[in-house]
This record gives sequence, structure tokens and C-alpha cells, in this order.
Amino acid sequence: MKRLCELKLFMQLGMKSNKKGFSIVEMVIASSIIVLAAVAFLPVFSFVAQAGRQNKERLTASTLASSVIEEIRAMDYDDVGTEGGNPSGSVPQQEKRTIDGVEYIINTSIDWMSAKGKDGRTNDIAYKRVRVTVKAPSAFSGSVQKLDEIHSIVSREGEEPIYEAGGIRVIIRNAKNEPYMGQTFTIDIKNKSGTPANSYYGPTIDGEKYFGIIPQGKYVVKVEVPEGINAIHDEIIEDGWVVRDDVVVVNWQTTEVIVYMDREENLCDLYLNMVDNISEDIIREGGQLTLTWSMDERSAIVLGGKVFTVDDLDDATKEDGELHYASLIPDFFGKLWPLGRYSIKIENVPLYRTFDMNAGGVIKTDDGEDWGGAFNGIGQKLYSSAYIKPQYLFYSNEEIKLEKNYPDPLIISDIYGKMPNEDISAANAFDNDDETSWDIIRGDPKEEKEESVCIEINEVKQIGKIRIKLAADYKFHFTFYGSNEYGKFNDKIFTQENIETKDGVYEVELEPDKLPAPYKYYKIEIKLTQENHINEVSIVQIDLFDETAYGYINPRVELYGPIDLSRYSPAPRLIINWESSTPGGTEYDVYTAITNSEDEEPTLWSKANKGQDVPGITEGMDYTGKYLWIKEELNTKKEKETPIRSKLYIEIME
Repeated sequence: MKRLCELKLFMQLGMKSNKKGFSIVEMVIASSIIVLAAVAFLPVFSFVAQAGRQNKERLTASTLASSVIEEIRAMDYDDVGTEGGNPSGSVPQQEKRTIDGVEYIINTSIDWMSAKGKDGRTNDIAYKRVRVTVKAPSAFSGSVQKLDEIHSIVSREGEEPIYEAGGIRVIIRNAKNEPYMGQTFTIDIKNKSGTPANSYYGPTIDGEKYFGIIPQGKYVVKVEVPEGINAIHDEIIEDGWVVRDDVVVVNWQTTEVIVYMDREENLCDLYLNMVDNISEDIIREGGQLTLTWSMDERSAIVLGGKVFTVDDLDDATKEDGELHYASLIPDFFGKLWPLGRYSIKIENVPLYRTFDMNAGGVIKTDDGEDWGGAFNGIGQKLYSSAYIKPQYLFYSNEEIKLEKNYPDPLIISDIYGKMPNEDISAANAFDNDDETSWDIIRGDPKEEKEESVCIEINEVKQIGKIRIKLAADYKFHFTFYGSNEYGKFNDKIFTQENIETKDGVYEVELEPDKLPAPYKYYKIEIKLTQENHINEVSIVQIDLFDETAYGYINPRVELYGPIDLSRYSPAPRLIINWESSTPGGTEYDVYTAITNSEDEEPTLWSKANKGQDVPGITEGMDYTGKYLWIKEELNTKKEKETPIRSKLYIEIME
């Protein structure tokens, strides 16, 4: 028996010694799995905890709301109202209570409700509606949210008496012309006499608020504009409130105050460009625009003669990817309403008549339909074009006169290079040799380079023209000085910056009213600046011409055309006119002609009379396939006199 026990013990010990335990690696892996599983469940545990806390807060909010309702039910009917509200009473419109570290916001609104009496008439103060909402920070997000809301009705036993007073019903409507739901607006009403007892405030419910038993008189009604909300055009906004002054309350009557407000995304955008109604070309000019709005008996000037320039015209991309060229965009107009009607007037567009929708001006939408000034619905983006009548069939305000014929350039008797910044190599610009040049080189692009040369002519002369020949087309600054005493160049005759040459030549003819006094010494200054992005200017030749030695080249003929008359058929009345000066011995004449082809230059011309009908064009006639040509002739019998034309135009008469 003993050996048997020993054997069993030996076997047990042997078996135990052969068993393998957990290695350290296995224990680490097992621990990691347990930790990962625990971590995976942490959000669940957190959510469960937050949900529990949220449910507790909802229960507390419900209890608070119910307690307020019970307090109100315990009041006498006449005492049921809010502090500063209408109906008025002792119930706070808002109060805060902290329970278990959570701050609860209790909002109470008490409003009059209407009902029909036994006589069939509507009583706007038939009973009172009570609404209590409780808000608190969310256990999940921390943001304040509504946790509970209770509605109740309080009524008097029997019918509410009719008081010798009136009422104000404030109605907030949206861009669909519907009651503004889902947004609370604060209303503030004050008697204009300043009596505190006749002042009320309170929030809207479902887009309106009724203030009853208000003494007869005048009141100021204010509606707070919430952030992100726009009021309609004719409202007066003061410090974030819509203000209606002089609201009259009459006994036994209810005065309605309707205010329109909505969010920007529900308002409309207008894109408008201008089109020539004859050529249908896009007009890229500035002007002034007046935008008016009207709805029923309400109206407002939205934009009163707002100035716009070419820089305000943008090529707007439409939703289909097409471009709406040269358009005034919504930033110019501001947000517009889908209620009411707009009218547009455009003035002072160069060469065009005033456009006015109220006077028959046509605006077309991008689908070719006439736009009457009303949007189709909320959030509409409208791309449109105002078709503007041109005032002129032809217009030129370039000054035209006979060209001067200068004799040979003045002879330069001496060139000086002794003054600061003067470069004696500038003599190459006066040697009548195209193989040599005055090279002005700027070594450092970050610095300005300036060089000058002083010259002396044989005798005192008045310079009328300067011509500079360059080896290439470069930009530079040019300044011209004169003096009768060498070294004292204080008289600046002419200066021009960022000169762009034409075919390697820079030529300036000094205006008669800007001609310098006669000088013997002249200084020419050339400057390269950082703005030019050019490091070298090579001047081949500089010539100066005596103003007193010129003579006019006679005659001068200018030809304009062909102008296609097809688009003007049947022809309107066309008046040709011009502005010119013709000193004695000079002549300025205008001729017109009509051809059957744009490639056919006229051989027969008719002389036009200033301020008269264009020769050969009769109002109402069809000129399809016809072309108008205009010719100017300038002549002089005096060497020093020239006719000057400052403006030539053909006006389209209405």
C-alpha cells in the first residue's frame, strides 16, 4: 500500500514536471489582447456614461418646465404674463438655474391667442398660450440645445372682455412670402411718449407675435435682425434692428406690422451686362446705375445712381460653363429679393442713350426671354443683358489738323559733358551717323541709371519738335530742360515716363500752349528705372526742330468707312455734326457717300451741312446692303494756320 502511494506520488510529480507553463511572450500577447479589447470598449463605456447623464438632464429639464407650468396654472388669469412682455405679468421671460453643476436656461413666452366670440367676431385676446422651453449644454457636444418644451393654454372662465384698447400684431414673413417658421425674432415695442408702462418685448412664435390691450397712440416697433438674416429693401435698420416708427394703435383695432426677412442663401443674384441693341456687341464702358424695387404699396431705391467703371465688369462663368461677358456681378447689386419687382436705369454710358426699364428699356435673360424685373423663386441666379440704344452711328473725338512740315533739324554747335551725370559719349546721338549711338547701360538692375547731355545751338531758338531714333524699341524716361545760361537748367520744358517707341522712333510735338520760351542751351535727360526692366538704351540720333520754321502740309484728307447700314434699316433720322475751328484762310469740309459694296470706294461725294441730315439717307427707307462713307478735307492758304477738328459724329435721332 505504501509503495502504491509512493508510485502514485512519483507519477504525479513526474507528470507535473513534464507540463509546460506560459512563456513571457505569450503572457505579453495575452495582456495586449486584453488591453486592446478594453480600449475598444472605452468609447462604448463613455457613450453609455454620457447617455446616462443626458437622460438625467432631460429628466431634470422636464421637471423644471413642468414646475413653471404648474406655477402659472396656480396664478389668477389676469396675472398670467411675462416681465416686460404682453400680456404682462411676473413670470421671467428667461431665468437660469444650476443643478448638479449643470446650468439650465428656462425661456417662458406667454402670448395672446384669438378666437371667435358668440357674436361671430374675432377676439384677438381670447386666451393665453404658454410655452416653456428648457435648454442646457449637451452631454455629448457641450453646445447648448433644447432638452424639453411644454405648451399650455390658460383661459378665463367665460369670454375675455373687450377692452378700450388696441393691439399690434407683428408678422415676420420669409422670401416665399410665408410665415417665418423655425426662427425666433425678438420684438421690442415702445410708446413714443416714453411711458415705461406702455413698453413691451417678447419673441415670435411661428413667425408672429401679438401684443394686446395696448393703449391708443403712436409706437415704435423694433424687430431684431439675427445674424445671417437680411431684411427687405425698404426697412430701416438701426444697430441691428428693423425700426418701424409711428405705428399707430387705435382702440378696438389691431394694427399689423409685416416685416420680411430671410437668409442670404434664399435671396437672389443678378448678373447684368450691356448690349448694343443695333450691333448686339457687348458694351464695355462705365456709367451709372439706379436700381429701384417695389411691392404692393412699398418701394425703395436700392442703388441710387451708383457709378461703375470698366474695372467693375467681369466675365462671369455660368453653371453650364458658358461665360456671361462684361457683367456687373452680385457684389455690385447686393442680395436681391424674389418678392416684388425691380426696375433698372443706366445712364452716362459713353456714346449711348439712357436706358430705363420704366420707359420701355428691354432686359433679356440668357435664354432670350424678356425680363420684367421679378425673380422666379428663392435662390435664383439670373444672367441678363440690358439692350441699350446707341446715340451715334459714327463718333470721333480725335483732334484732326494739318501736319507740320519742319525743315532740317537745328545745328548743334557744341555738346558738353562737364556736368555731373553728363556723358560725352552722348555726342554720338548728334552726329547724323546711324552706325554710332549713345549707349546708356544700367549695370545693376536694382538701381536707377540716369544720364544727360547738354547742348548749345547757334542762336536762341524755340523748340517745337523733338525726334529720337533708337536702335531698338525700349522704354525709358525722358526729360527736356531749357536755359539761356549754361549750367542753370531750372526750366523743365517737357517730361514723359515709360516711353514706348514706334518703329524705333520717339517723336514729340510740343503743344502750342506748352511751347517753351526760346533758349540757347538745352539739356536732355534719359533715365532707366527698376520699373522698366530694361538695362540698356541705345540712342542713335536726336534731332531738334525750330518751332518758327515749320509750315503746314496742305491738304489733309481723312476717310472713314464703310459703315454697314443694313442694321439701321429702315433708316432712322441721322444728323451729321462736328466741332471745329477754322482761322481765316483755312477750310474744313465733310462729305458723305453711299455705295452698294463694302469693297467699292466712292467716286461721287455729297457735301454735308453741319447739324443737318446725312446726304443721301432718308428716314424710313430701306438701306439693306448699303454702305456709308465719310470724308474730311482740311485746307489752308496760310503757311502758319490750320483748321482743327475736335469732334465729328452722326447722331441717331429718336
